[in-house]
Amino acid sequence: GGSSKFAFEIFSANRESQMLQASSWEEAQAWTSAIRACIERNLVTGGAPRVSDSGRTLGGRGFPNLQARTGEVREASSSSSPSPSSMASSSASSASHGRGDASTAHQVTSPQAKGLANGTSDAQSHLSPGKALLDSLRARGDPQRSSANAVCADCSDPAPEWVSINFGALLCIECSGIHRSLGSHISKVRSLTLDRLSPEIVNILMRVGNHTHNCIYEHSVQKGWEKPPPSAPRKTKEQWIRSKYQWKGFVEFGAHESSAGRTLRASEQLRKAAASDDLTSAAEAMAHGAEVNTPGDDAPGGRTALHGAAMAGHTDLVEFLCLNGAHVDSRDSAGQTALDLSRHSGHEQVAGLLQSKQRSSGHGAPASDDPGLPQPLSPTPQLPNAGEVVDGGVGGD
Repeated sequence: GGSSKFAFEIFSANRESQMLQASSWEEAQAWTSAIRACIERNLVTGGAPRVSDSGRTLGGRGFPNLQARTGEVREASSSSSPSPSSMASSSASSASHGRGDASTAHQVTSPQAKGLANGTSDAQSHLSPGKALLDSLRARGDPQRSSANAVCADCSDPAPEWVSINFGALLCIECSGIHRSLGSHISKVRSLTLDRLSPEIVNILMRVGNHTHNCIYEHSVQKGWEKPPPSAPRKTKEQWIRSKYQWKGFVEFGAHESSAGRTLRASEQLRKAAASDDLTSAAEAMAHGAEVNTPGDDAPGGRTALHGAAMAGHTDLVEFLCLNGAHVDSRDSAGQTALDLSRHSGHEQVAGLLQSKQRSSGHGAPASDDPGLPQPLSPTPQLPNAGEVVDGGVGGD
């Protein structure tokens, strides 16, 4: 009804709730973004808050055929929470119906991914959308793949309910906090219970996953290194994660190729993978140092990987490239952007995705740390260290 317009509900870690109402859709979005940012900052500090608490080298003979080793993996995103018992069933569902949210405005090829992203078919179930997605990802594929998705990609903790969306890997809460400390230019972390994932991101998670991800990023663990167990100190996990992602120290690298040659070859592999919808090969190319925005001699008309994916209509690859730094406004030698090429090729789904990317990059929502955030109409609650935000009637009737 009208009384719930622009409303959102906050759940604390002990499941107490308070309904707030903003004066506009933009104000409600700003508040929910700010609250989520506070929760995320908590994770970076390490440890799970209590409820009561208010340069390497690259392989020489060409990259191995990862598809042959891993197959087409399907993997999950998930999201955990500081208080496993109280937060595992929480969810953050947006009622914006695609307004201003690039991650929810598009149709997806896989009906299952679309349903999971929207948190749909659980209307008659007690499961949260995040729980449904996690269960679905763990059930997909062969036992090796499903078992890999049942544990954290970095420490094998059995409760991986967070995800790095640009890597397509499931993480536990502690490792997700370490990922955040690396910076979003390295790892973009999301919570399944606090964030709403787009259908494209769900597809990426289902097509990559922990098994394929670790076949790439833990392929060549040097002597003296050992993957930390769940009980390892945070400092030990941080050393492993920084070596694995920041320095790419466990990627399969050889010693018989120049740095420039490695980069050129990885970039060429990325462009070919983008044009052929080969997400596994694209993920491998990024690990080996591909320059996502660089056209090459193999690329007609000075086109980048994003141009190729857009022109071929590969929505998941477009999302993957954007998550990994692709410039939406890059133009080829004819002055055309990826959006132009997708329209000319008749790929309206890709065009819609790229349009939303352009809007969000040029006219994004207020930064979550903006001191000029609006005040809600109802009193501001005392937030715990971690909790849940549920958008109620944002933009609704």
